[in-house]
Amino acid sequence: MTKAVAVLREQGYLLVRRGGPPVLVELLEQLGRVLHVEEVVATTDAQSLVKSADGLSLHTDHHSADLIAWLCIAQTDEGGETILADAVAAYLALEPTHQRALERVNLQEHSVFATDTNHHPVVTFRRGEPRIYYSYWLSDEHLAAPERAAFEAFAEAVTHQTLHRFLLRPGDILVVDNGRMLHGRTSINGNRARHLRRYWIEADAGVSAP
Repeated sequence: MTKAVAVLREQGYLLVRRGGPPVLVELLEQLGRVLHVEEVVATTDAQSLVKSADGLSLHTDHHSADLIAWLCIAQTDEGGETILADAVAAYLALEPTHQRALERVNLQEHSVFATDTNHHPVVTFRRGEPRIYYSYWLSDEHLAAPERAAFEAFAEAVTHQTLHRFLLRPGDILVVDNGRMLHGRTSINGNRARHLRRYWIEADAGVSAP
């Protein structure tokens, strides 16, 4: 196991300052298969939330992405800070009744791939360990009381996790375990555009945790 993969497994994310495309190519070869690539350029008139200038609350991306890698192409001159928090730690901090109720909650899922369904569970298990799919704004307003309470308890537990904050600069690479770490960002208020290239990755065995 390379040092980069070991760091990713240990802390749920890997930050490489000024690595640029050559380092990214090497990382992608180590990590797995790229499923999807998108240019994420934030603008004030964007229809997509992820490409808007608004701040984004903590969430995961599509459940098929074991890992997400971002290459920073350009950064705004005000705002645009990336924020991470450990979702698995938040789940494990819940009392057992809330854990079980949360496992019954399904969230909406955007259709990207041909095999996509309309919903995906918040909690799944891989080799007996939890994996989290979470976006607060995709919850069903008609959740039953126990599931709603569990969903709110999880959201509260997330606020008690350590927040890792990074302002990515051109050439920086950030990789996160999408089933473990939530990510978000502060609002983009500067005059310069913020441009990240995002990669969804299906991880090779032993890369993502567990």
